[in-house]
Amino acid sequence: MNFASSIFLMFFIISFILWWILPLRLAKVYLIIANLVFYGFWFPPFVFILIAVGLVSYTAAKAIDMDRERGKYWLIASVLFCLGVLGYYKYANFFLSNLFGLWNLVTSETSGVFLQIVLPIGISFYTFKAISYITDVYRHRLNAVRNLKDYFLYITFFPQLLAGPIERATNFIPQVDNRKFPGYEDLQFSIYRITRGFFLKLLIADHMAISVNSIFASNYQQLSAPEAWLGALFFAIQIFCDFAGYSDISIGIARLFGFITRENFEDPYLSTSLGEFWRRWHISMSTWFRDYVYYPLARSEWMNSRVHKPLSDTKLKGFSTSLNTVIMFLLSGLWHGANWNFVLWGGMHGVGIVLERQSGLYAWQQKHVGIWPAAILGGLITMVFTILAWVPFRTIDLQSSISYWQAMLSGGLTWRISSAILLNGLLWFSVYAVVQLVLAFTRRAADSLTGGRLRVIQSWLYFTALLFISVPGTDFIYFRF
Repeated sequence: MNFASSIFLMFFIISFILWWILPLRLAKVYLIIANLVFYGFWFPPFVFILIAVGLVSYTAAKAIDMDRERGKYWLIASVLFCLGVLGYYKYANFFLSNLFGLWNLVTSETSGVFLQIVLPIGISFYTFKAISYITDVYRHRLNAVRNLKDYFLYITFFPQLLAGPIERATNFIPQVDNRKFPGYEDLQFSIYRITRGFFLKLLIADHMAISVNSIFASNYQQLSAPEAWLGALFFAIQIFCDFAGYSDISIGIARLFGFITRENFEDPYLSTSLGEFWRRWHISMSTWFRDYVYYPLARSEWMNSRVHKPLSDTKLKGFSTSLNTVIMFLLSGLWHGANWNFVLWGGMHGVGIVLERQSGLYAWQQKHVGIWPAAILGGLITMVFTILAWVPFRTIDLQSSISYWQAMLSGGLTWRISSAILLNGLLWFSVYAVVQLVLAFTRRAADSLTGGRLRVIQSWLYFTALLFISVPGTDFIYFRF
């Protein structure tokens, strides 16, 4: 059930009305059922996987709360269950293909057996929500939820179910029983975010996709360097507008149901360093990996025990920190999909951040923060690196990534892509640039209580553009993750 479909509009209207007119106890039951119907719209059996993850995580958290001495075992068992479900559906064939690839390389045979698996939509998001909930209960950051309805409302909440943001139970659960009908400011905020989200997705991302798909479907060996760079740049804009658009719609809808959820993007392409980029890009995922992967690795001693003894404590700590950073980004890359391209993408960002810090570039930027030349230089370096790193995210395999990079770096100047395709991309890139500049300079006013009039004007502009400009309409990119 796509946000941009007429059937979703009917679903939303009915759910919104019943959520607010029914008594809270019945409203919870209805909304949980509605969430499951929404999720099962693509493939009904997927609902049972979602319910299983919800029941296991709910039961494990209660057991941890009641028996702290054995809580560690409940934590390990339940997290392994969630990771096992995710691993089977998302990575089983990936590991099998690599295993058979190694076997065939050693034995010179050609063999392989693969499983007929349909990837459940949104499984990466709700399994991570479940894991964060169990872990937070174990860490005493949250008491286990006693009411099954409250927990299932959290784990199945439809605006966040398919592509996030990965909301924390510590933020969502306390709001469940504090139902408060949205006021005028809430309605303004919601309409503004929803219309902005559809504008970013349907007008910019989907129109940009026409140029991106044409360029990445061409023969990379025949691409000129400018065409290759434009294709990568267009994809960088497309994926941001696609995902940020979904997050905007999700945040706006959640507010209409009385839930204040955390932001997921904060103008990432205005970052002046890679570290800053990851504090602004897909914030719910990057903070998830920071809190549940990086920090546990940093606190553990298993890394240090394997490092050569003569290293000084300072060097040891620096090596361990760098290694933990790279591991975290490799895993975040793998989270995006069962493909070595995603691992390469994550690894590039991990190594990039390590080099940025070890080279002193980050310290230099911090020392000259607020100085325009330093900010411009840092922004250009970050943007160029990010565009290069998006290539393996978009191409189908490692060889394709290498070929595309070769075109970017040594593709010559002979233009082969249709001028209409390039002009389409440049047109919507220009629209994006203007919109982002306006948003960057008006965000504080628009998001403040005194910015209601500005929000109304922007909402009308987005809505009017959606009415009068043709919209291709495609699924959100992050549905596949």
